[in-house]
Amino acid sequence: MPQTKKDSGELTLADGGDFSRRFCYIITMNILGIGPSIMGAGVISIAALLVLEKLLNIDLSLSPEFRFAALVFASVWGTLGLSLGLISVRQIASSARYGRLITTGVYSLSRNPLYAAFIIFIVPSIACLLNDLFLVLASGGMYLVFAMMIKKEEQDLKNRFGAEYLNYAARTSRLCPLPPGFRINAKKI
Repeated sequence: MPQTKKDSGELTLADGGDFSRRFCYIITMNILGIGPSIMGAGVISIAALLVLEKLLNIDLSLSPEFRFAALVFASVWGTLGLSLGLISVRQIASSARYGRLITTGVYSLSRNPLYAAFIIFIVPSIACLLNDLFLVLASGGMYLVFAMMIKKEEQDLKNRFGAEYLNYAARTSRLCPLPPGFRINAKKI
């Protein structure tokens, strides 16, 4: 006997073909998600910058008296980034099956907290840990890749959730985690 849709909005076998399509989407988002894109953009950006740094003989390492401060900064800033990233992944994983727009938690601070975690926190922390500030430029390369992904995701969300998404976008920063109502990248969707 087929199961029925629960009041919570959870997908079940009664959804038929729609269930299998949405289930496959949820599974790939939970298992693979944007992880390969984030890692690919990061690895390619950092590798390209390391090659460029060697070709141009650029040295942006810190002097010994600033290395300890850089390590402390990298530890704190990187921990913030990892926390933001892990919380956003956990929030997606626990909410994705319901097919609702996520607007609470870290998603009330940024529409793209996982991208923000890498661009704003993790990559600069890696640059400090490796004592190579030239690698901070990798954040720019990652932003270019993520901006294309964000544009596509925003269009999909606008099509799926309509006014609910537009209202959320109007009050929530696109990338930089900010308190609700403050906005950077206030580009009209």
